[in-house]
Amino acid sequence: MKNNNGHEANEGQDMKTDDHDSGRRRSLMQAAAAPSKVVNISLRLAAIALSVAGLVVMDTDEQLGSTPFYVPYLNTDINVPKKAYYSLFTSFKYLVWANAVAAVVALVQLIIVAAISRQSKAGSWITLLADQAVAYVLLAAAASSTEVAYVAEHGISYIGWNEQCSNYHSFCTRVGISLILTYMATLVFATLAIISAHRLFSLQSVHVQS
Repeated sequence: MKNNNGHEANEGQDMKTDDHDSGRRRSLMQAAAAPSKVVNISLRLAAIALSVAGLVVMDTDEQLGSTPFYVPYLNTDINVPKKAYYSLFTSFKYLVWANAVAAVVALVQLIIVAAISRQSKAGSWITLLADQAVAYVLLAAAASSTEVAYVAEHGISYIGWNEQCSNYHSFCTRVGISLILTYMATLVFATLAIISAHRLFSLQSVHVQS
């Protein structure tokens, strides 16, 4: 009888230990879910808004201005009307497409985050890689467009390239606004990548400790 009682006591103790371990794993899983879904959704909404805004501002950017041309026979400059628009520049077209891709990716991930209560390890990896890839694409697009905008604003006197923003002030201003929005979207995606990495490593820690 004593042996049976001892055996039952051991089984009861094992059950308590299992319940404790199960509760501990649930606590770790809850910690792995931080930051909250609300923060994740808010950041993805911000990423969509910034990317779409950067795209629209650049895509609708055009201005009719004038470019001076020197006429040797008259020994003077003649202002020739010219329209500036974003598609004249490869870097600006890249910026528009990069923002479009970023908005689509953010929208798809927003739907997934809102619909799924708990993301798998594989899903967390995909989210992390997507956030990182979009951040890099946006940064590359913004950097190349910034170089073009700098030349338009300041010119390159060494090779005789004059600045053009004095003739196309509105066009250059809208380019600058689009660049600011794109850099902000890049920062949001970088933040999302950090959050995704934190969640993934937390999930890995839970699996190791369990």
